[in-house]
Amino acid sequence: MRDMTQRELLTGLVELGISQRQIVSAMQAPGGVVEANERLDALKVEARRAFKRKALELHPDRTGDDEVKAEMFKRLQLVVEQFCKSRMRSQPRPQPQVVVRVYTGFGGFGTQTSSSAASSYTTGGWRPA
Repeated sequence: MRDMTQRELLTGLVELGISQRQIVSAMQAPGGVVEANERLDALKVEARRAFKRKALELHPDRTGDDEVKAEMFKRLQLVVEQFCKSRMRSQPRPQPQVVVRVYTGFGGFGTQTSSSAASSYTTGGWRPA
């Protein structure tokens, strides 16, 4: 079994009735990572169902010697296998890191690097002995 490119995978999913927009909207669900992963799992179930419907038309036992339909069946089977086994998961967006210059008195500035306001800062200027 060879790995398909992302373009081949998306083309196969479109043939099954799953659009690229559905995949992107599932990955960017407004409810966060948990909801996005639930939507992706639902899309994988839908891909399996769509393949089963399409298999009734394209399976070599039903089509006989039609090589084109047999090749399409094999390709769509590979698409569904790779999409359903993929570890495609939505990842949390990284929090921006904030750098603040703080006047520490005694002629020095400190640098505060944080994604929250409760972090400590380091002084870059004069330090007591």
